Parts: sequence; structure tokens; C-alpha cells
Amino acid sequence: MLRWIPMSAVLLLIATPSVVRAQEQSDLKASLQACLSDAMTAGNFDKARMGERGTLVVHCSAQPAQQMYTNLARGVAERNIVFPNRDKGAVRRFGQSTCATVREKADGSPAAEFTCRIAISVGAGILESF
Repeated sequence: MLRWIPMSAVLLLIATPSVVRAQEQSDLKASLQACLSDAMTAGNFDKARMGERGTLVVHCSAQPAQQMYTNLARGVAERNIVFPNRDKGAVRRFGQSTCATVREKADGSPAAEFTCRIAISVGAGILESF
């Protein structure tokens, strides 16, 4: 039966998962870059020093965060939560980083807010540059 399938169709079926995977990686890299650029341009970052180690934490919101949250869906599970202010939403945690969405405000109004907090481990010397 397989001998009747053209070789190009077989190659297409084999190549499709790797093409999709490459596109997913490209999308994730682009959304991460947009998030970092947005945060650095706006100066939305914090720093934490722990001895010789340091962590730079950048915060992005709106469109870059929504893009990042969406692209993380392929590999990072979503967990529903109630935020301290009683808003309802979901988070995706990856390492020390988090992207979140608020879906419903505590007052019952709908919401579609996105934020990301991306932690980047750097040395204390680099951290002092920020």
C-alpha cells in the first residue's frame, strides 16, 4: 500500500512535525524578545542580589505579555488562580518566571490583562550595571 504513495507526500508527512516545532521555537523566541525589549525600554525591571549571585527581573505587559503567554501554551501548563486582590485568572510558571492573565475582575467585570515577570540570573557585577 505504501509503495503507491508518492515519495514527496511521505517526506512532507515526516517533515511537518519538525517544521511546526521550528515555527513554535521561532514564535517563542520572538515573544520573549518583544517582552524583554518592552520591559527594558520602559525601565520595568527589578533586581535582587544574593551574595555573588544576582537576578534581574523584567516585567512586561499588554501585547508582548499576551504573545508570550499564548506561545507558552504549547509547553507550559496553565494553572487557575485567584489573585490577592480577588481577581480571577491563570498563570504559567517556568523556572523562576511567570506569565499571568486576569480573566475576571473582583467586581465581576470581564478583563483580558496579561503580565509577565521574567527572571534572568546574572552575576552581582552585571546586576550593579542596572
